[in-house]
Amino acid sequence: MKLLRRYLSIICVMLIGFTTLNFGAKALGQSGVAARDPVAEFADVLPGQPKSAIVARGFSCPALAYRSPNEHCSLRPKRSAFSHVDVDIVSGRISHSSFNVRSNLLRVGELVLLWGIPEIEAGANTVVLRWHRIDTTAIATSHTGKFSFLLGVDRLFISAKCC
Repeated sequence: MKLLRRYLSIICVMLIGFTTLNFGAKALGQSGVAARDPVAEFADVLPGQPKSAIVARGFSCPALAYRSPNEHCSLRPKRSAFSHVDVDIVSGRISHSSFNVRSNLLRVGELVLLWGIPEIEAGANTVVLRWHRIDTTAIATSHTGKFSFLLGVDRLFISAKCC
């Protein structure tokens, strides 16, 4: 009888332990930190937005020596994950946006969590990631020529959905 009580006690403790671990693991998985969208602060200057958005932000748009419906404008934000933001404007609307990422402030893995699995091309020193669904490309430098989720992103390119 004592032996039976001892086994039942051990089984109860184990069940409580496994239940606690199960609920704890589930809670940790659900409370994970959400990936931050690195371009959210620049949503107003993404492709498709009107030229007035860049004027309000103080972008520099040098005058071209020839008459053209296209413009190229840039901004050097002081406090941002990006050191340089460029936009191309066609017929009064932003058609392309590109972002130079400050050193080690954005990792490939963060973009994968946010936007899903991209098409990946690894070259000698560069990894190119393409998310066709959202017309976005990221460039990361790889000194080994191999892909890693920990690679720092150097540039982001976002294009307007076309025809």
